[in-house]
Amino acid sequence: MELLEAFDINLKNLLFNLVNFAILYGVLYKFGYTPILNFVKDRTEKIEKGIQDAEAAKVALNEAKVRQEKVLADAHKEAQVIITKAKDAAIEQAEIVSAKKKEELNAVVKRAKEQLHAEQERIMRETQEQAVELVLVATEKLLMEKMDAEKDKAFIQKIVSEVQ
Repeated sequence: MELLEAFDINLKNLLFNLVNFAILYGVLYKFGYTPILNFVKDRTEKIEKGIQDAEAAKVALNEAKVRQEKVLADAHKEAQVIITKAKDAAIEQAEIVSAKKKEELNAVVKRAKEQLHAEQERIMRETQEQAVELVLVATEKLLMEKMDAEKDKAFIQKIVSEVQ
C-alpha cells in the first residue's frame, strides 16, 4: 500500500480503468477484430478460387491450342498426301496422253487444289468453333464470379486475340 501511495496511484481508479479496458477489449475483439478476420479469410479463399479457376482455364486453353496445332499438322500431312497423289497422277497422264489431255490434267490438279483449299477452310472453321466454345466456357465460369463489365470485356478480348 505504501508503494502505491509513494507513486500516487489510486487503487480504485486503477481497478476501474482495468475493468473498463477489459470491457473495451472484449467488445472490440468480438465486434471488430473477429469480423475483419472472417472477411479477410473469405476474401482470401475467393481470390485463391479465382486463381485456381484461371489456371484451369489456362490449361484448357493450352490443350485447345495443342489440339488445334495437331489438327492443322494432320491437315497439312493429308494435304501433302493429296498433292503428292495428284502430282503422280498428273505425271502418269502426261506421259500417256497428248497435249489435249495435258489441259484436262491441269483441270484435275486445279480441282484437287480447290478441294484441298476447301478442306483446309473446313478444318479451320471447325478449329475456330472449338476455340469459341472454349472461350464461352471460360467466360461463363468468369461470369459466375460477378466481374464488372470492363474486366469481362478485357478478358474476352484477350482470349479471342490469343485464339486467333
